[in-house]
Amino acid sequence: DSRLAVYLDGQLSEILDTNYIAANRGSAKNVVSTSKFPSNKDLKFVYKVTYTRDEKTNDKVTVYYKSTTGKIEIATPDGGVKYCNHPEWNPEIEYGSATGKVVFYQGFHFRHSGWASKGDSPKTNGDWSPWTMLSAAEEAAINCPGNHMMDSAGTAPNAHLEPMDLAQVKGLGTPMEKMHITYTPEWGKWGGRKYTPKISPWNKISHMQYAFVDVIPDYTGNFFTDKDDISHLTKSAADAPNGTSLNISPNIFDPGAAFSAYGGTNPFMTEYNEMCRQYPYVKPIASLGGWSRSAFFRDAAQPGKIDYFVQRCIDFIREYNMVGIDIDWEFPCSRRDADLIDNKNDLGTPRAQDDEEFLFTNLMQALRKALDKAGEEDGKYYFLSCAIVSGKTHILKSGIGVWHPTCDFISYMTYDVHGAFDPMTNHQSYLFQNPSEPLAETNPYENALSINDLIKFVTTTYGVPVNKITVGSPFYSRGWSGIFKPASGWVNPSTPGLYARTNITPGTNGTKGCSAPGTMDGGQGAGVLPLHHLNKLIKGENVSVRTLDMNGPANPHAGTTLVGTDFGYYYDEAAQAPYLYNEKAGIFYTFEDERSVEVKSQWVIDNNLAGIISWDIAMDDYGIDMHSSAATSAYPTLNQADHLLTSVIFDKFKANSLRLNYLNRLARR
Repeated sequence: DSRLAVYLDGQLSEILDTNYIAANRGSAKNVVSTSKFPSNKDLKFVYKVTYTRDEKTNDKVTVYYKSTTGKIEIATPDGGVKYCNHPEWNPEIEYGSATGKVVFYQGFHFRHSGWASKGDSPKTNGDWSPWTMLSAAEEAAINCPGNHMMDSAGTAPNAHLEPMDLAQVKGLGTPMEKMHITYTPEWGKWGGRKYTPKISPWNKISHMQYAFVDVIPDYTGNFFTDKDDISHLTKSAADAPNGTSLNISPNIFDPGAAFSAYGGTNPFMTEYNEMCRQYPYVKPIASLGGWSRSAFFRDAAQPGKIDYFVQRCIDFIREYNMVGIDIDWEFPCSRRDADLIDNKNDLGTPRAQDDEEFLFTNLMQALRKALDKAGEEDGKYYFLSCAIVSGKTHILKSGIGVWHPTCDFISYMTYDVHGAFDPMTNHQSYLFQNPSEPLAETNPYENALSINDLIKFVTTTYGVPVNKITVGSPFYSRGWSGIFKPASGWVNPSTPGLYARTNITPGTNGTKGCSAPGTMDGGQGAGVLPLHHLNKLIKGENVSVRTLDMNGPANPHAGTTLVGTDFGYYYDEAAQAPYLYNEKAGIFYTFEDERSVEVKSQWVIDNNLAGIISWDIAMDDYGIDMHSSAATSAYPTLNQADHLLTSVIFDKFKANSLRLNYLNRLARR
């Protein structure tokens, strides 16, 4: 249904079929010889391109492009609004000696009555011109609604195109052959940070997952919209009996700040919905649960309760215009007490049991069935995915061999594999196993896997199709303190600080312990720096550590200044992972940079994986210190910015022309 319309002096001349339609984002390309058209006519083109978000969905998107002097602009149908049949006078057109053409100029219509060169405008003061003003009776007969455009474009009267505000449709860029799925965290707007969806590079990602949607008891039967009602946070998960009589429902975490209607200074959900509308090719997906909101998954999946929860999930994505659900149950069968030092609203998973392998399987199967049914009713395809930990111990209990067919993609969180919860330094995300790693000390239970070993394990053991797996890329660091050269020397002299044991006891009850200072830490401390701060250290600049959220837990390292000139940058060639080490202060940071993410992206391509999932878009480096007073004051005018690692992934995953030509030949068969 894609067409190219040719206009001469604003009048429709002919309609051509488009001869090129791109693979998965939709574009059109025609080579049209201009010599076939009269040289004294103004020549313009309008593309009408119809395509879908995804091969599986029937959700069609139609976009109009208007070509003016070689520049492609976006246009939109008039939506039923009647436009004047006569265009505005155009100073770039030489109307010549032709007569009879009517144009609109400064509130009146004029008929061309003599030679008119470029810039020869109609006159309204009675002076002679190549134009004659229409009489009052003629003006009345036109019944002009007052809407005009430079080119009258359309296939019939009153079917013109009007210029589209670029805020209406964006993201019409190069197709991506692989997925880059990322999260936009609602709490990115809190405290000293002012990151909301309008800042993200939506033209360089494929899926934007809303993090996170609560999985909580449904006390009201409605989605939470009262900013003063925090009953869903104050109820204790530890106090709830197994198979609680309460129904469980998805809900927005912080509605008071998420919706502009409730007075939030940073209307997060409002911006999210607006950006989804502007970029219809990015799939908006609701991520349910997360680290602090997974306690009630086991209740939601109980017999007799699961149907209610699943229907509420369907209601939720319909309500908020999502195209799918991502289950972030962290983690089935894994018991964890709430960490109230780091997050006073953390629910933990204090009632987790081994039966959750089956509950998780039942939940995924019920969601898949319900999403398919809803898709049939709504005429579109709804996606289902999950994000799961990459540790081998968890995988053995996950039941993935049964439920993986329900998923469109499975995201292994191949980050946080190591951190200050371990006694020895290591990489938190690494592509290959370094043969120098002393595994008996660093990985005594064989739980940690390199990405390469992980993919081999799940595909050969459980038959998970490799082309539905995404692997993780962290846009942040984890770090240790108390790392000094041992008497026996470094494990490998070329990688000082790596695989070294801390001389500090891990922290308890809010003490900082062996964690490195992190600008995004609270309570326990974890050595979390966003990429922008890591790059400042690499450049030799200092980073000041402070408590960002004044209503949250105090940063145990607040007041620390990290001296950039004291840090050295190192790259582990065997593992394909970078790190920073300050030998003077004994501080070690493991993170991801342009080099490692480019290698990881190429490995994904070479091994036919689905793509990469990143955590999270707000911690990518977009050239602004989002924790500074400058960022806070700049927020109202701060809009889309380029993001460093996102751009690296996009450059690797975007479709190349040879591949597109092949895909399009297949599409035309």
